[in-house]
Amino acid sequence: PRVGVKIYLVRHAKAQRRLGWENADGMRPLSPAGHDQALGLVERFEGVSLARVISSPALRCRQTAEPIAARFGLGVEIDARIAEGASTSGALSLVRSLGGETALLACHGDLIPALVEKLVPGALEMEGGAGCPKGSTWLLQEGAGGRARASYLPPPRVGAARPDVDAIFGIPPTVAIE
Repeated sequence: PRVGVKIYLVRHAKAQRRLGWENADGMRPLSPAGHDQALGLVERFEGVSLARVISSPALRCRQTAEPIAARFGLGVEIDARIAEGASTSGALSLVRSLGGETALLACHGDLIPALVEKLVPGALEMEGGAGCPKGSTWLLQEGAGGRARASYLPPPRVGAARPDVDAIFGIPPTVAIE
């Protein structure tokens, strides 16, 4: 990433199970908990100046990205270079094509760790092997002295009260029951 550029790699939220899904995997939607996670991601981007929201063609990635894009008045761009099973080199070409714009890329658990490791070697270990659970975010940005750095943000808690996000979508606040 270039100086000042921030790239948010968001793994799609929880999706319907593959087991028993009879249609094309790319059409597998978010589960009800995944929709809640996607709404929970919106507050993560409050105060961020997103210029672009780019998604894998998979429906679950698009559904994860849509509430965030809507909050910023942006459309969701679809790019096969971040599809499940896509090459790291193709995803890197997308990252390099951003031209200094801060962007969110909604993609998959096979690609995000590979991108993080390629752009910020050793980041996965430095973050305690955080991995890439569904709904999690990796922030890549240019650090001091031009060195890239990565930060891990865990998935939002499903069912957690989110008054600000809920107000945005006109949904009454909920309370988590544990």
